[in-house]
Amino acid sequence: MKFIKVNLNVLLFSLAYYPWVIAWMFSSTLLKDYLHPYAIINYWQYVGIVFLLVKFLIKHKINILSLITTLFFILVAFVVSYGNGNASFVFYSIFLIFSGADQNLEKIIRYTMILQIVCLLITVFSAIGGIVDNKVVISTAGNMVRMRHNLGYIFTTFTPNYFLSIVLEYIFIKKLDLSIMELLIIAVLNIIIYKLTLTRLTMFLVFFILIYLLGIKKIRYERFLLKASTVSFILLSAVSYFLSVLYTQQNRILNSLNSVLSERIRLSQVGLQTWGVNLFGTSVNWNSESINYNYIDSSYINILVCYGLVIFVIVIMGFTLVSIRAKQVKNFPLSFVLLMWAIRATIDPQLFLIWFNPFIFYIGKSLLSYKAEEFI
Repeated sequence: MKFIKVNLNVLLFSLAYYPWVIAWMFSSTLLKDYLHPYAIINYWQYVGIVFLLVKFLIKHKINILSLITTLFFILVAFVVSYGNGNASFVFYSIFLIFSGADQNLEKIIRYTMILQIVCLLITVFSAIGGIVDNKVVISTAGNMVRMRHNLGYIFTTFTPNYFLSIVLEYIFIKKLDLSIMELLIIAVLNIIIYKLTLTRLTMFLVFFILIYLLGIKKIRYERFLLKASTVSFILLSAVSYFLSVLYTQQNRILNSLNSVLSERIRLSQVGLQTWGVNLFGTSVNWNSESINYNYIDSSYINILVCYGLVIFVIVIMGFTLVSIRAKQVKNFPLSFVLLMWAIRATIDPQLFLIWFNPFIFYIGKSLLSYKAEEFI
């Protein structure tokens, strides 16, 4: 009888991560009324902590500096999560991010992408098949009236947002080397999703990626993009903040930009004025009704307001360090994807959500002083 060798370290991390992240993926679908993902999330966080602690205890070698660093960030995450309904996942997310530093991150990204695809297909076909409602929502943001299908999700933007995440993960796995057929399939799916959800900014970003892979890539902009990636998170987070602070309807340029971005700048400003910025975040009550919509879509401002200045600095500096490490070893696929995430984070709130962005695991690897060679 042949026995399959199991890496206990990988098994324990997988048990802590995958059930939890699957539950989060379904939490934004109308299937949540049948699957009860939040109950699974709340229960599995306790189970997962046990798995992660056992994973730590079976380590043969323990780096004291890495241990102290990990404990510090976990303590910060606990303070942020405690009593903050919007940030309840932060503690477990940070625990996973640093526990996953010794894992094969490319495999984690690949398996997370597969789970996203499966969840997306189940949700969309459930809506098409009538298992859940395929509601049509009227949106008036950006001085436009749009009829948008939710495709089985709570909001119409979730399908294109997951699609963009999948595209970024797929091109990373393929090392930016896609065939014409693969590019064509992504383009067709992008058009179909846009026609159904009318989510413009995500559609434009996917097409920008495709155009780069199809043509601009041949012009050899690698050196420029590698450098741009290293400053992108700091630069774009600063731009997002100052635009939000300086915005006024009397400024035609800013008002036009706000309109193009579907009121995102104004809503970020309202969020900053209403809740301010604290070290460890603020519990915010969002209003998602289209008439009185009140939500901060920019990841940078969302993290700053909801999770606080400390988590904001950890995320921005963490991704910046990852980008520097990727540049050092000339890992251009990783640098390019991180640059796309930095741009995406100005308009969408998923930067710190693992179920949308598994690249965040690289923060744990970078902050625990792993060698640059590990980012190849």
